[in-house]
Amino acid sequence: MSTPPKTAWQDAFERWTTGVVIAGADTRIEYANPAFRTLLGRERSEIEGRSFLDLTHEDDRERNLALYNEVVEGSRDGFVIEKRFVRNDGVARWSRVSVSALRDDVGPTRMVAVIEDDTVRREAEEQLVQSEQQFRELAQRLTAILESITDAFFTLDREWRFTYVNQEAERLLERPREELLGAHIWDQFPDARGTQWDVMYTRAMESGEAVRFNQHYDPLDRWLDVRAYPSAEGLAIYFRDVTDERRAAELIRENGERFQRVARATADAIWDWDLRMDAVWWSEGLQRTFGIGLDDITRASSSWAARIHPDDHERVVTGLRAVIDGGGESWEDRYRFLRGDGGGYARVLDRGYVVRDDDGEPLRMVGGMSDETDRVEAERRVREQAELLAKAQDAIIVRELDHTITFWNPSAERLYGWSAEEAVGRRIEDLLYEALEAFRTATSTVLNEGEWAGELEQVRKDGTTITVEGRWTLVRDDDGEPDRILAINTDVTERKKLLAQFLRAQRMESIGTLAGGIAHDLNNVLAPILLSIELLRLDEEDPETRETLETIEDSARRGAEMVRQVLSFARGVESARVALDVKRVVNDVERVVRDTFPKNITFRNEMPDDLWPLLGDPTQIHQVLLNLFVNARDAMPDGGTLRLEAANVSIDDHYAELSGQAEAGPYVRLSVIDTGEGMPPGVVQQVFDPFFTTKDVGKGTGLGLSTVAAIVRSHEGFVNVYSEPGRGTTFRVYLPAGGADGESLTPRPVEAELPRGNGELILVVDDEASVRDITRQTLEAFGYRVLTATDGADAVARYGRQGDDIDLVLTDLMMPIMDGATLIRALRRMDPDVRIVAASGIGTNGALVRAADSGVSDFLPKPYTADTLLQVLARALGERD
Repeated sequence: MSTPPKTAWQDAFERWTTGVVIAGADTRIEYANPAFRTLLGRERSEIEGRSFLDLTHEDDRERNLALYNEVVEGSRDGFVIEKRFVRNDGVARWSRVSVSALRDDVGPTRMVAVIEDDTVRREAEEQLVQSEQQFRELAQRLTAILESITDAFFTLDREWRFTYVNQEAERLLERPREELLGAHIWDQFPDARGTQWDVMYTRAMESGEAVRFNQHYDPLDRWLDVRAYPSAEGLAIYFRDVTDERRAAELIRENGERFQRVARATADAIWDWDLRMDAVWWSEGLQRTFGIGLDDITRASSSWAARIHPDDHERVVTGLRAVIDGGGESWEDRYRFLRGDGGGYARVLDRGYVVRDDDGEPLRMVGGMSDETDRVEAERRVREQAELLAKAQDAIIVRELDHTITFWNPSAERLYGWSAEEAVGRRIEDLLYEALEAFRTATSTVLNEGEWAGELEQVRKDGTTITVEGRWTLVRDDDGEPDRILAINTDVTERKKLLAQFLRAQRMESIGTLAGGIAHDLNNVLAPILLSIELLRLDEEDPETRETLETIEDSARRGAEMVRQVLSFARGVESARVALDVKRVVNDVERVVRDTFPKNITFRNEMPDDLWPLLGDPTQIHQVLLNLFVNARDAMPDGGTLRLEAANVSIDDHYAELSGQAEAGPYVRLSVIDTGEGMPPGVVQQVFDPFFTTKDVGKGTGLGLSTVAAIVRSHEGFVNVYSEPGRGTTFRVYLPAGGADGESLTPRPVEAELPRGNGELILVVDDEASVRDITRQTLEAFGYRVLTATDGADAVARYGRQGDDIDLVLTDLMMPIMDGATLIRALRRMDPDVRIVAASGIGTNGALVRAADSGVSDFLPKPYTADTLLQVLARALGERD
């Protein structure tokens, strides 16, 4: 039977006024409570670890050791002895010692001794025997002592009448002393007549020898240790309450039995290691779990250590000793342990807890070893499956029936922008859906039919909408009840776009074929009309008739011009390319504008002197500009400003990737800018579609802008449009520059001269992911550090966290949630000195003015080249003039 951990018995012994000692079979004291240490006037370190014989008076040692050995050998369970302990100051104190053995299956392993200071009683007895006179002289002092002791004490004369009763006796007997003194004991307590009380008292009275016994006292439900000492006058009787002592002993016994039952019941191998004697006790779990018989392993810890795998041995033993020697309370490790049944090494989890004395010295260690082989193997299989899921290209999501996400693989992180830590535990409809109707329909189908497949519109973390092709499966539990939903989602957004482009190309091809046929037939109809007019005019002298013929001719020529536009769209434009001076073409168109456009439209022409030449068809370039001017005129019914800007631009790889439709090289850019009504995004996306028009019936054919696009494509250029309701429209036409010999111009190399950053931190704000990424890559390549934000709200949050480190903010003006103008005002309130560069595809003066009024350092027209971007940033940061 093992000593329970200190916490189990400390409360029971530490507060006792009676001394308690626990000693081993070798007579060494393992524990001494404060009452015993006070009795001897010694410190804990002077008692524990020493043999109790060293503290015993030399005249009492032989008799004490003889009785102790009888208990150790098993010939008796315990004994009571009166002996002297020697105090630290050399004074001997008489004590009454009750010794009990705590046994296990092998034999006694511990002795529990209860020590009562008997010096006062023995002195009183000696005084009673030596002299009645001396007793009377000391009666008052003795009475005071008896009144102060914690034992109950009373005396009886030989007629069994009470002659003295102390306060503790009054309490235990529940009688006032005035009622007891002079009264017959058996008259006061008739129920005790004939019981052990009567028998033992009579034996002491008649034999003249002291008697002692333990008896339960029913009125108080307490156990009393009773001692009766005979004298010539009668009996002196002591009661002492030993209920707590008996309960503590019972607790020790019950804990020992409970420990044995737990050790037998668990599958773990329970161990108890006596650190001082290096003796390990093992439970039967060692045999059941690891196939090692208790006879196959010695009690020494080295026998356990020898079974640890060589690769784990040093780590485990070193870690264990570090806990024991370093003052730790617990130890835990996982290692491989050799089975005894030929099953190789088991993977075990071993835990132990150190029991220390009051000085922190380790006494023992108790623990348990569990077999984790099956669990480790299962975890390995789970990890392999998780790795396969992590490598899957599709987003794999598992959710509860209440739509709470429980699994989110790396592909889901890449697709949606939410990390697994952010997604798991949230409801999927809050994370991925704006419109829930399609989601609820799909969920209903999978719950009713077990599967669902189809397309859904979902939303990424950055707010962009994507289309996914989903395959959902209902997962059931072991009882066949619906448990979870497994979803495998594939991003088909780009595929859908490509398909739409393909279908649009097919539609355009069909329209082109139809338009070409119509144009051919119309030419055949118009040709005779135009020829006939000339014939009729030769013979006609009547002015009114000639005027009518001119009207017919104008209408026919207008129809022919429409046919040419249709052919340009339908079959592409094939014409001779010549060296073209853009200024001359612009001047021709400008004369038409100034002569025919309403006077409430102001025309401005901004063209540099060093504008590069083009290689193209003058008539077609004339048609492009005229169509754009007419379109701008119709957008300004109440008047406004129409501006034409021309510039030499060099398209680099950065710009080409942003544009998605250009190749790097030198271009002439023609910008037609109006201050008209502007267009919403849905209209902007369709302006180049054939026959699409926002004009009233009879006021537009829908071929003007489609013809512009066809001519520009035939010249290997491209055109961009930027518009916003109420803020006008900008068309930017990019045409490749070329010399008279047809060779392309080579722009000056600018990369080596581009300004570089010096580690400045730039916050790039744009709702287009491609713009953010390419701008970030460009700036980082030229020595800047970059933060990105998806919209104005995100930018405000990031500036609030890192504003002290940010040197400049580059923001788009047109963004959802919080647009650029609102963001600029918010940043200026946060930091009046913040440097801001605004970017926009609406290159109007109004945008520039608004940006300047907001405290913007500079303005970038979109899409911008790397050269333009770096020059503007350097200027805004004050690094260049």
